[in-house]
Amino acid sequence: MTKFSAAQRQAIEHKDGPMMVIAGPGSGKTTVLTQRICHLVNECRIAPGSILVITFTRAAAREMEERYSRLVRGKRLNGVTFGTFHSVFLRILKDYGKDAGALKLIEEKEAVLLLREQVLKRSPGAQYTGDYYDHMLQEIGRIKNGMEPDDPDVPELMRLYDTEMRRRGLIDFDDMLIRCRELISSDPRILAGLRKKYTYIMVDEFQDINPVQFDIIRLIAEPLNNLFIVGDDDQSIYAFRGSDPSIMLSFADLYPGASVVELSLNYRSSGNIVRASAKLIRHNKNRFHKHLRTSHEKGPKLKYTAYRDAYDEAEGVIRFIAGLPDHTSVGVLFRTHRAGNVFLQMINAMKENSEAFSRQLQSKTIQPMTFHASKGLEFDAVCIIRAEETVTPAKTDAGGTGDSKSIEEERRMFYVAMTRAKLFLHISYTKYSYNKKNRRSRFVREALGIRWPGIF
Repeated sequence: MTKFSAAQRQAIEHKDGPMMVIAGPGSGKTTVLTQRICHLVNECRIAPGSILVITFTRAAAREMEERYSRLVRGKRLNGVTFGTFHSVFLRILKDYGKDAGALKLIEEKEAVLLLREQVLKRSPGAQYTGDYYDHMLQEIGRIKNGMEPDDPDVPELMRLYDTEMRRRGLIDFDDMLIRCRELISSDPRILAGLRKKYTYIMVDEFQDINPVQFDIIRLIAEPLNNLFIVGDDDQSIYAFRGSDPSIMLSFADLYPGASVVELSLNYRSSGNIVRASAKLIRHNKNRFHKHLRTSHEKGPKLKYTAYRDAYDEAEGVIRFIAGLPDHTSVGVLFRTHRAGNVFLQMINAMKENSEAFSRQLQSKTIQPMTFHASKGLEFDAVCIIRAEETVTPAKTDAGGTGDSKSIEEERRMFYVAMTRAKLFLHISYTKYSYNKKNRRSRFVREALGIRWPGIF
């Protein structure tokens, strides 16, 4: 196993008991997960069917399954279970629940339409954007996960929503989690069967777990507690979905004697990017201290540019992209869809006039997306646009940019965006919006050491 670092080997060769792997950006966590499965099966003679591997997205689960399949050279997977929280918990309900035949999980689009019907019943003629309904669904999820809603109208709206869901024989994702927890905690025979079936549990992206999901995992893992978790608390950016990074931060307290290993070597990004992103995230207080470094030190200097307005910025970023080497993959990242509107309008308009495109622009390898959407991806070059106060960090309350907890999550989003870059990183902000002066984001000063505060 000489091709692995000492930390990777320690994680891969871990067998029994709880272990937490703190995996920094680009540190090879998927490799560690798949290689550990091989080690358990081939070296420790663990039955493949007793291994459960859970992650948060179908794409991640599919990637791990495909990598493992390649490692066993096309042989049958022999029962290793790869799945999302969604698929694994739904399967438990369908296999063991009394109403399994009638169980139907609502799709996200269908949930928005159903919620809209209830809003219009209560307030005929009301007009709201799609963002409003997305926000209300997130608030309903917060309540179901034991948190307080930000909007006082949500509990009544949730009652109407849930009543109609039951009438149609539907449940949503949060209902599924709660029902799964109730099922296994109330029936010792079902819980005993799951514990016998899954004696080794591995959880990817653990920083994104919510309390109900963790309750279920803990119940199944006991009493052996062969629970192997991999994640990065610095990349926890889904508080609006109920994820709670404090669960990962308290893992060693919940499991005294748990093994802990840090994957601190970044195989993705050059030294300038690793150092700048590390300087940024150190400003967060509630986190594991890390020793982040890179496997390839050399790389271009980071670029920072101030533009007059969003149109000037879009033109400048496009010029920057046009000057990159051919076939460079580019992510243009922004905090919210609204912050990316002008860039999207301009790039789409240029696509209609192919003569305006250079070879580099003609290649999308340019992918515009939000910080959230970029998580788990990587690009040769990243352009972070609209890096200004009230955009990133977003304005989260009437008085400014929210409390320290929300600011820490905003900083983690910016960190995720920065660490998507392999070689080139261009950060920009606009001086004016609607004839009002902007302030560049505090995150620019924290990452790049540029003087703060000031209006430029």
